[in-house]
Amino acid sequence: MADVARDRRADRRGLVLGLTMAEIMLLLVFCLLIALAALLQRERAATTAAEKRVAELERAEAGSRDLLARLGGTEALANRLGPVAPGAADPARPSAAAIDDAWTRLVAGAGLASRLAEAGVDPADLERRDVAADLALADAARAVVAAAGEPPPDAAGARVALDRALDRLGAAEARGDALAREVAALSARAGRPVDLPPILMLREDAGFRFGSGSAVPSARASEKLRTETIATLRDLVDRYDVDVVEVIGHTDDQPVGTTHVSNLDQNLVGVVGGRPIETLSAADNAGLGLARAVSVARILKSDPRLAGVEILPLSAAQLVGTDGRLTAGGGGAEPERRRIEIRLRRSVDRREASDAGR
Repeated sequence: MADVARDRRADRRGLVLGLTMAEIMLLLVFCLLIALAALLQRERAATTAAEKRVAELERAEAGSRDLLARLGGTEALANRLGPVAPGAADPARPSAAAIDDAWTRLVAGAGLASRLAEAGVDPADLERRDVAADLALADAARAVVAAAGEPPPDAAGARVALDRALDRLGAAEARGDALAREVAALSARAGRPVDLPPILMLREDAGFRFGSGSAVPSARASEKLRTETIATLRDLVDRYDVDVVEVIGHTDDQPVGTTHVSNLDQNLVGVVGGRPIETLSAADNAGLGLARAVSVARILKSDPRLAGVEILPLSAAQLVGTDGRLTAGGGGAEPERRRIEIRLRRSVDRREASDAGR
């Protein structure tokens, strides 16, 4: 009995779940074959679907080529219409009247572009559509609609393309309206410069001289003020729509002198009102700059060509150099710094009136 039990235990060696190793290997191979068959079936289905899709795309491409041939075969028109989407909806066919209306709007846009060109405005700078190209598109579309007796086999695709063209024409009309508003704004500003008026500098080396420590201009300076400067100011006042002229007196760092006594507090207002300029005496550069500005302002104000213009005398003394920056001081006699500066601007009332009129 012991021998029989020993033999049975020996027979069970090499078994798993009652199967031998060879049987287990055959079972695994069978399972792998089943899985491989399922994968192959899935790949075959995907390949079949891809082949059907390729066939559909080829038919769509053939339809698009036929559509382009019917629309005249021009490459430019094809590029403007864009590709026809396969399977697109079949909307109502646009009427010839709708195409005519779109073409009329484009003609109006072309006229608007011509007026812009005459005004010196480049439509390309405003990033607008090429109106001439839109006109060519509309003409070609009208020709197709007029020549078509019976709807072509691919009429649905043609209608989709024409609808796209009409949508683009509608967008062009909206841009044309915006362009018209810009033209109106440009017309309102026509002839009016957008930059600031220039600053006039009356320098000693140009003939605008005063006596040493004096506010009395030389004869040549007075003549140049009445003949050249006033004519220039009149032109600038008209061109820039300004009504205030500021006359600013500049000096160098050279002291006026210890013997001078200022009487500006007593006489300045009277001299502005018409008393002789010779009655003014300044004891420092600030007063000297102001006295010289008053002297020039009196000559400008006496000329009827500047009637209605407010002329204000001011002084910068020795503080501002010829570069427009504050000086460090400590200099001496520097003739190039002795000058009269004239600036133009609008008064507060004029600015408010101008803003209200926009």
